[in-house]
Formats: sequence, structure tokens, C-alpha cells
Amino acid sequence: MTDHFAFLALGLGNGAVYAALGLALVMTYKSSGVVNFATGAVALYAAYTYAYLRQGELLNPIPGLEPRIDLGGRLGVLPAMVVAVVIASALGVVLYLLIFRWMRTSPLLARAVAAIGVMLILQALLGLRVGTNAPTVKAIFASGTFSIGDSVVPVDRLWLAAVVVALAIGAGLVLRFTRFGIATEAAAESEKGALLTGLSPEKIAISNWALSSATAAIGGIVIAPIVPLNPVAYTMFIVPALAAALVGNFASVGVTVGAGIAIGMLSSEATNLQSTIGWFPDAGVAEAVPLILIIGFLLVRGQPLPSRGMVARSDMGRSPRPRNIWLPMVIGGLVIANERFTKAQANAWLAAGKADAVAFGIPFIANPDLVERLRRDAPLNPGRRELYYGGGAEGYTDYPRLAD
Repeated sequence: MTDHFAFLALGLGNGAVYAALGLALVMTYKSSGVVNFATGAVALYAAYTYAYLRQGELLNPIPGLEPRIDLGGRLGVLPAMVVAVVIASALGVVLYLLIFRWMRTSPLLARAVAAIGVMLILQALLGLRVGTNAPTVKAIFASGTFSIGDSVVPVDRLWLAAVVVALAIGAGLVLRFTRFGIATEAAAESEKGALLTGLSPEKIAISNWALSSATAAIGGIVIAPIVPLNPVAYTMFIVPALAAALVGNFASVGVTVGAGIAIGMLSSEATNLQSTIGWFPDAGVAEAVPLILIIGFLLVRGQPLPSRGMVARSDMGRSPRPRNIWLPMVIGGLVIANERFTKAQANAWLAAGKADAVAFGIPFIANPDLVERLRRDAPLNPGRRELYYGGGAEGYTDYPRLAD
């Protein structure tokens, strides 16, 4: 029994990377409707960049020039990590601006194919610039082990999981309690609605692509001392990451991260079972775990991906937009919430700072004296939806007012 617990703990390392990449997938899908299959390649690029910075060199991706630039000295762990994450964020923004920005209204399949193409290009580019001589990455976390029965498990697996859980908590707090998070949720629900309230879905997407690439980069860097660098391995992490994002319905940060860590642990245990149970296949069981989850999700839901708000082009004229939406924690402009709010719910949202104002649509149609009714806590007239869009005044202007 202790061997099973040991292998589950060993799976925390890979599981943490699956969780980080799954989190990045959720961020790009919520903000732009793109399932970015190139996320693993971005993580790989960041890992290579970090590894060479630790050796005093900067990876040069431009063909025809020297593959690496001598920096004159090695960078420490933290400076190298910061530089690699910034470069990965810039790479994510460039990919969006050059490719996916122009495909916002393209079919989902076309965007997925484009993402796979980007993944293959980045993989081939790294193969050409780096070759087979992969740099060695020294341990980032403190070395050490702990025992589970007769088995020994490295402590760095726990640190990896802790880093990704911290990332998930941070992302969840940002999406739930900041204007940037509310703006991202608004764009995911309806980009046309976001435009009408003065938000810029395009700038929201750019910010999320930068943050998602940074998240993927952190995952790629922290796993580099455990998984040897090569141009192929990291890109295949996208399969379990996709399974984790699907389990999280491409919406829930916590469920996605938990699913990613669980997939890593189950895959590790499947490897153990291959060698201990006679009737288990000799190979392939660990790789089948995320595939089974993906197939199960598609069969249960009955549709390929969860629906997302309509992607809109800004062809309705230039509406006022906040200027500082580039900053993920501070966004200017007003956030106006609506959709079936009661008076109590509206006051709760305003008190919690989730919105600057709450709009009432149907209640205003059905209650010409809505403000007075809300002030008195009087009952509201229900809207007669069956009369809407009928071409006449009935159902719009024939509702009773409060008796004086």
C-alpha cells in the first residue's frame, strides 16, 4: 500500500505542470475563445531560455544568426526566471497579435488548427536552434527526500505542487475580486455586451495571453530540473493539460488545477500498476489516463467544448474604453452588471465592489415606476415576455403603476 502512496506523491511533479498549462488554457479560452495548443511549446521555450540564462547565454530564435548570445556572466535563479517569464509573456502577446487576433471570428476548428501549427513551428524552431545538446538544469528547490513506508519521495514534488496551487489561488482571486477579472468574465459571457459597457475585449485578450504565457512559463521552468529538456517532450504535456481544462469546463480555475494534479498522480500510479499487476498492459496506461478523461468529457457533455460568449468585432463605432486595462489588477471605466438582479442582489454586488452600477431591463419595462417600487420594497409587475417583439405597444406600455 505504501508503494501506491509513494507513486502518487511522485506524480505531483508532472501533475503540477499539467495544472499550470491547464490554467493557461482556461485563461486564453475565456478571453479570446482560442484553445491554445501551443501552450506547451511556450513553456518549453521559457524552460530553454531559463536554462541558457543560468549558463550566461540568451537563446536567439532568429534563424541565420548565432543561436545564443553571450551575456558575459551567469544569471541567478530568480533573475533568470523573471527574464524567461517576461520573454514568454511577450511571445504570447506576439502570437496573439500576429495570428489569433485576426482569427477572432473564425470557426473554433480553424483557431485550433492554427494553434497546432504554431506549436509545430515553435517545436521545429527550437530543434533547429538548440539541436540535441540540451542544457542541464540544476535543481531550483531545496533537495531532500521523505519516506512513505519503504519508498523515498523527493521533496521537490511537494514544492512544485505548492507553487502551482499558489498560482491557482492568485489567479482565482484576480478573476473573482478585481476589475480585470470581472472584465474577463464579462468578455467571456458576451463580447458585444463588454463593448457596450466600455470595455475592450481585445485588450482583455492581450492581457490574458500575456498572463497565461507567464503561467505556462513558470510551469515549464520549475519542471525543467526533473524532466530533461528536448523539443518534443514538453509539447505533449498539452494533452493532460487539455483534459484538466475540460474537467474544469474551461471556466473553473480550482477544478482545472485540481484535475491537473490528479491526472499527474494517477498517471504515476498507472506506471506502478504496469509493473506490479500481471494483466495490466506493459506500456501506455499512464498516457491513456488523460485521453480517457477527454473522451469521457466529450461523451457526457455531448458537445466538443463549453459554449462561450459571441466573439464580436468592434464595428459599432468607437465606444469609450478604459485606458489602463493593460494592467491586470487596476482597470478604469465602469463595470455595469445586469441580468435578472433583485434589489437585494444588486445591493450586495454594489456593497462588495463587484460592480459600479446594476442595470434593470425587463423590470423597467414592466414597472414604469420601478424606482419608487424599489424604494418602498413593493412587489414588481412580472414582464409579459410572450408579447415582446410583437410590433405594438401591448406588453410594453400598459403596465399598472403603484396606487398613490
